[in-house]
Amino acid sequence: ISDPGSTNTTAMWYESDFYGGISLGFEKWQAGLTYTSYLSPNNSFGTVKELALNLELDDAAFWQDHLFGDISLSPHIVLAFELSGQADGGASEGTYFEFGIEPGLPLDTGEITFSFPISLGLSLNDYYENGTDMDDTFGFFEVGILATLPLGTADGYGDWELSGGLKLVNLGTYLEQLNHSDGSQLIGTGGFSIGF
Repeated sequence: ISDPGSTNTTAMWYESDFYGGISLGFEKWQAGLTYTSYLSPNNSFGTVKELALNLELDDAAFWQDHLFGDISLSPHIVLAFELSGQADGGASEGTYFEFGIEPGLPLDTGEITFSFPISLGLSLNDYYENGTDMDDTFGFFEVGILATLPLGTADGYGDWELSGGLKLVNLGTYLEQLNHSDGSQLIGTGGFSIGF
């Protein structure tokens, strides 16, 4: 959301993220642990290192058992800890919490799937702070629509998938300040993935 330009340099490369993790599945549950290093090549912020825990539930079978058809809510939670650095310019490492759902609805053709991701991001402690006495609990609320189209399986090259969507993000007080006093943003997304 932030302006990709910087007063520190003429470079336009605002952010680059490096991450690695592990994910474990058990029946309908998926748990993950991810380490991320957030870098800013144009020096808009210092390097931030973060560890995140996430838990997701595949609830499609529950809705099918209750005669609601092929729908799902796919709830998830994320708990993240800043290990070093603070992208928000605060004075101490913070803790982040997120809760979200992603209701899904396949078309009759069985090809394109639409989902409607909804997420709430919160600061449990010093995650959205400005280095003084501000610790804004409410970070953001976002709602969107995402379309996913499977492209099939290529021999030896995995499952290919194309996706695209729109989301509307409403920012909390501090993030709105960082975003040049603009509290709402409409963001377009697009992606291509290969799964093995």
